[in-house]
Amino acid sequence: MKTKNKVGGFFVIGIIVLISLVFLFSGQPIQFNSGITGKILLGPLCPVEHVNETQQCYVPYQATVIAIPQNSFGYVRFSSDVNGTFIVFLNPGTYLLKPQLNPVGSNYFYPHAPEQTVTVEPDKFTNVLIIYDTGIR
Repeated sequence: MKTKNKVGGFFVIGIIVLISLVFLFSGQPIQFNSGITGKILLGPLCPVEHVNETQQCYVPYQATVIAIPQNSFGYVRFSSDVNGTFIVFLNPGTYLLKPQLNPVGSNYFYPHAPEQTVTVEPDKFTNVLIIYDTGIR
């Protein structure tokens, strides 16, 4: 039982440190009622796509993205899960999303995804779709 309490204590301390760092680097306390949510896909996986084709040419993708606030400093790094989904708590504002290259098993250029700008409004979650291009045509 003592080991379990120590692990729980370290977890709580870690969360407090993380929130403190976010506050320190953003200059604002983080809010937990706004941010971005979405999905990351990889594709196309089919050399030629046809209308009404049942083959799945885009699949969920696990990747890392950096969100850089437009009117502040610092950044937030987040990753999608194995289903390609993510949720990130962010303060209201405009962010540049920079999908990161995944060098494991890639040729260091593909797959890649373009940067995009998103606006987070107070008390809302902005839905985002990020598509990593495989280069398959």
